Amino acid sequence: MTASPAEILRRLVAFDTVSANSNLALIEWVADYLRGYGIATSLTFNEARDKANLFATIGPADAGGHDPAHQWMDGEQQRAPQSQRRASGRDPAHE
Repeated sequence: MTASPAEILRRLVAFDTVSANSNLALIEWVADYLRGYGIATSLTFNEARDKANLFATIGPADAGGHDPAHQWMDGEQQRAPQSQRRASGRDPAHE
C-alpha cells in the first residue's frame, strides 16, 4: 500500500530531529522509502557516525555530466544554484 502525502508527513514530523540528537532514524527511514521506488541513495556521516547526510540519485547513474551542485563546486557553473536564483529573483549566470 502506498502512503498518502499526509501519512508521509505525519511520519516525517514524528522523528526527533533536534540538532543535539542523532538524525539516523529519519535518514534511514527516508533512504528505505526512496529505495522502495528504486531510487539510489548514499550517506555521508559525521565523525561520531551519529548524524548523516542523505544523497538520492533519480534517473540513470551513467548519464554522464555533473549535477548542478557539482557544477557549482567544480567551478563549471552553468547556472547559479537554485537558492541563489530564488533569493535574488534572477539567475546571474544568464544575464
